[in-house]
Amino acid sequence: MTNGLYLNPGSGLFEESLASPLYVDKTMLISEVNKAVLSRDKYMCVSRPRRFGKSMALVMLAAYYSKGADGKVFKGLKISNSAGFHKHLGKFNVLMLDFNDFYDNCGDDKAGMFNSMFDAVSKEFAVQFPNVSFGGNSIASLLKDAYSATGEKFVVLIDEYDALIRRKAADSLFERYLEFLNGLFKSLSVTQTIALAYMTGILPIVREKFQSKLNNFTEYTMLSPRNLLEFTGFTSREVETICAERGIDMDECRRWYDGYHMGEAELYSPKSVCELALTGRFASYWAATGSFEAVSDFISMDLDGISEDVNRLLSGESICVEVTSYENRMDRLAFNSKDDVFTYCIHLGYLSYDQDSETVRIPNYEVRRQWIDALKATGKYSKTIEIIKLSGMLLENVRKCRSELVAECLESAHREVSSNLSYNNEQSLQSAIMLAFIAARDNYTVIPELPSGNGFADVVFLPYRPQSDAPAIVVELKVDGTVDTGMEQILKRKYPDSLKHYKDNMILVAISYDRNTKKHAARVERLKN
Repeated sequence: MTNGLYLNPGSGLFEESLASPLYVDKTMLISEVNKAVLSRDKYMCVSRPRRFGKSMALVMLAAYYSKGADGKVFKGLKISNSAGFHKHLGKFNVLMLDFNDFYDNCGDDKAGMFNSMFDAVSKEFAVQFPNVSFGGNSIASLLKDAYSATGEKFVVLIDEYDALIRRKAADSLFERYLEFLNGLFKSLSVTQTIALAYMTGILPIVREKFQSKLNNFTEYTMLSPRNLLEFTGFTSREVETICAERGIDMDECRRWYDGYHMGEAELYSPKSVCELALTGRFASYWAATGSFEAVSDFISMDLDGISEDVNRLLSGESICVEVTSYENRMDRLAFNSKDDVFTYCIHLGYLSYDQDSETVRIPNYEVRRQWIDALKATGKYSKTIEIIKLSGMLLENVRKCRSELVAECLESAHREVSSNLSYNNEQSLQSAIMLAFIAARDNYTVIPELPSGNGFADVVFLPYRPQSDAPAIVVELKVDGTVDTGMEQILKRKYPDSLKHYKDNMILVAISYDRNTKKHAARVERLKN
């Protein structure tokens, strides 16, 4: 069997993955996909953010299913020890198409994209099936003619299925694409030729026009990865192994790249972890592979309450999001609410979604930095950016126990990031405080509502490394109270007692806000032993 670029591509691309300086074994994905082969669940659409291993998974499946594969490339990998390893190994003709590649390579003649794709694929069919007479002018007809003559079924692998959506292709080309999908996946005469269809993209299936064409596909998304959860990114166990082997600080790795929580699982950005392992340096790797304009264009839309919620997200909060209304399209008309914008950000990897609480948050330090860049690009969040710039000054004033200056900084933050309607809301004040302290996130773990002593401290800032000279900071907020009452509460409820490692280097901060006068006060002092 001759390997082609599109038809039965073999294991060459997968072998390149195996030869990489760092390879994390995700071959048990094959075991999960095998459950769908030749069943009513054989249509799978897997959406993930960029650089989360979608294409790598595709070439691995091609190496496994391609006609004549002997499985040697999987020797020593997890799947080779699986009881069902040989079940579908090398049993199918594999057709692998990359729509991003076809779209780019057709130059200015985008309308000719499908003709050029058919020409390239049909040539390989003619080579691999020399005794078959091909009479149609579509890829669906190629599958039918080959199956009718040989009885051999196909595995269809499509990478970047949503490329035309994300690239905002012309309506005429988009309609042609819908016809292509309908002919390939909805015709009963073609369905019997397919053993498995596995598509990948960044966005889930578009609901407006696509859904009727692809309603036979099961979706695996960042909202609901189903049984493919552990293959969505790198798991904690995988990252712990990488860090241990290379002497990398796991806690710091968690701060930078963790945060995609799905149920009890914690997932990491594969791109970032791989680059960290190779360079030994913490930096923004995943964020550097895309443009922050993907976010900035949409968070600048005039949607009710979006700016306040963005500020809450930046301050470290989780917010409730209704994820069912977004139609998975890129044009601005598809965004009718802030929920649509935040759902889009989930699919792009800029927010992490908690299915149980139906809330989102910014997953980690790397992505938070990308959010700040996005805010700078919009021009709409200039006040927020100013607060972020001043947050370093606030932290310095806290460390030097400058109570009046701390109060001034917090009052400015509260005024700038809250609307008139929400200004007296306690949650708004807490968000403003957390945002004003955003500079602390460079060196501190920020813990809201930390169980301490006989109660809960409103906010506690713990240095990443207890042996550093950075002090722990305990913050107590009193609305319509006094800073003296707040300080007494910190000491009376023995908040510092649960932070014994920091008792020699701890700063206590009591903040009060009077809703009538809208004035802030602060009392900042070092813990006295």
